Amino acid sequence: MEFLPYFTIVCFLYTVQSKTVPVKDKLCHSSSECAKDSCCRDETGRLVDPSGLFDHVGPITDVLNGTCVPLHAQFDENCGEFCPCDLSQGLVCYRTVTDNEFSPSVCRPKDVVSKWTNEFLDCWNDPKCVLPL
Repeated sequence: MEFLPYFTIVCFLYTVQSKTVPVKDKLCHSSSECAKDSCCRDETGRLVDPSGLFDHVGPITDVLNGTCVPLHAQFDENCGEFCPCDLSQGLVCYRTVTDNEFSPSVCRPKDVVSKWTNEFLDCWNDPKCVLPL
């Protein structure tokens, strides 16, 4: 009987579930430094939004310090992976494209975004329609 050399690769897939408890008054420079359910805001409540936090064309602000606050992005605020929109308010993160330019992602009402998405897809499927809308 002949034995062939072989390698055994064992993969373990598992999920670690944990609950991050926000630290009150934790200083931050971006929302990526905050707990999952918090965003980095300055003393006036405005999101600390340094360029590159939400996208590569995000606005540059002079505010670079804030505090982690358990409040997701609200209507018309920038949003992204580290500071999502407040779903309890029916908001979703949306980015428009106009004249070949990308604007930062902002929170908009879910029903409005659904309407815009359907209009875009209708146009996409119509050879006579010119994109972007």
